[in-house]
Amino acid sequence: MKKDYFVFTDSETIYGDENPNVHIIPQENLGWPGNTLYRFHMFLSQKEELEKFKYIFFLNANVECYEEIKENDFLPKKEGLLFVKHFNFHDKQNTLFSYERNSNSTAYIPMGEGKYYVCGGANGGKAKNYLDMCEELRRRIDIDDENGVTAIWHDESQINRYLYDLDKENKPYKILDPGYCFPEMFLENKLKNPDSFPYDPILLYRRKQDYINVNKIKGDYNEMQGNNKNNNKKIHYYNSKTNKINKGNSTKEEISKEENKESQKKVIKNNY
Repeated sequence: MKKDYFVFTDSETIYGDENPNVHIIPQENLGWPGNTLYRFHMFLSQKEELEKFKYIFFLNANVECYEEIKENDFLPKKEGLLFVKHFNFHDKQNTLFSYERNSNSTAYIPMGEGKYYVCGGANGGKAKNYLDMCEELRRRIDIDDENGVTAIWHDESQINRYLYDLDKENKPYKILDPGYCFPEMFLENKLKNPDSFPYDPILLYRRKQDYINVNKIKGDYNEMQGNNKNNNKKIHYYNSKTNKINKGNSTKEEISKEENKESQKKVIKNNY
């Protein structure tokens, strides 16, 4: 099966970029949590290209294929979407899931509800289903931005809420075990003691700290973002036209009159 890779990066060159199946998408560094929170906005900037494919899958840039991934095991056939159980919550009851508990957020899930907790670093599905999910999650994140709210685990919180909604609507999806989102930090123990974890690593998630300055990225964003939560303060929000964060040039009232006018209508309609 032919595979194309869309790499969103602020680097001018990457390994393998001479391959015609590798597409570099220039993307400004949005800092933390912008790079993860606004990923659906980024994906949709390439919607016209992505909708040409049968399947779309997102994997974190720090992923390594540790074992061969077989088509029959991985691809959703009857289902529209695919998710991966989170390593830390695969055997926990839902009251211990790290869902968004702030009812002011569109990612909110009530205590005691929810079937699975899935990771944000691996998901996908049939192209239309996946792009529909991206559209909806972009809309919800824009609503949260307007209300000065950020979900606790950013895109991951939004994905878990979307999964929760699928369950409520009895819509089928495919769930893979945590071996498809296996943290490198647990690999050594797994190799020494195979019984230490019931799933084998298939997709290995490398330690980000070994490749990038994580603290610097998070610090830069936190300094930029500040505590601008009131309507009369200048805020930062994702501008889908430029694929950048507007850095405090507009108040919430000004933004709602421009790019987010439609989102405001949907807030009232959906009572989020």
